[in-house]
Amino acid sequence: MVLELKVVRLAILAAALAARPAIAGSDPGYRTVQSIGATGGSIQILEDARLTPALARKLWETAVDPIFVLGENAPEAQTFKARPPRPAKLRQVDHGGAVIQDIVLDNQAPIARIEPDRLAGPIYLVTTDNNAGFGSYSGLVTTLYKFRSGRLEPVRALASDQHAEAVVLVDTLKSGWKIIDHSPTHAVIEQLLCRPDLDHNKPGEEARFQLTYITYWSDGRDWRVAKRVTPGFWENEGDWPAASNFPKAGGR
Repeated sequence: MVLELKVVRLAILAAALAARPAIAGSDPGYRTVQSIGATGGSIQILEDARLTPALARKLWETAVDPIFVLGENAPEAQTFKARPPRPAKLRQVDHGGAVIQDIVLDNQAPIARIEPDRLAGPIYLVTTDNNAGFGSYSGLVTTLYKFRSGRLEPVRALASDQHAEAVVLVDTLKSGWKIIDHSPTHAVIEQLLCRPDLDHNKPGEEARFQLTYITYWSDGRDWRVAKRVTPGFWENEGDWPAASNFPKAGGR
């Protein structure tokens, strides 16, 4: 499953870079690297113009720091010493090309991509790469977006306590997610997070971990979320847990 997802994401990255050449955007220092048709116009990804397609491919799922990837003395790395890459932007434009809104993406990440076709709604999967080049908790972060009143905004899921949270899916060594079911009127996504159990870890003892099983589901209009936390350990190189570990989606 992990290898399959990485192959799909690399294919999306390559297609996006090949489909749209480096185009100077209206913002100085940015270029448009991806543009897809959407309600009322299009959705675009803008990145630092210094991130060439070849460099973006090197950074993707490796590290967001060009100096880390290229090497301290590489000629193409020198420009990033004075100024790190600008954060990627998600831009919504109308049919005439006028900018409706700019959204600076997750955690100042410099690289992002859109997947428009994996969930009905329409729901847009916008993925930023937050890889530090090391560690168990850096990786890809995917946020679901949809249109509301003509403007693009994050999908928010309602919990049983009526608290709403953005649907954010994390893919790292100790985090994973999977689309379990989807149709125009139904969607189910499972997310698993493995994190240190800070309430029970003690100095000198073996680290304890806990697993947070999360289920997001939609009836085609509204999104819901439920979570269950248990002791345990998991890494994203093993089998995906059985469905019985996750909270049951409403209507299943």
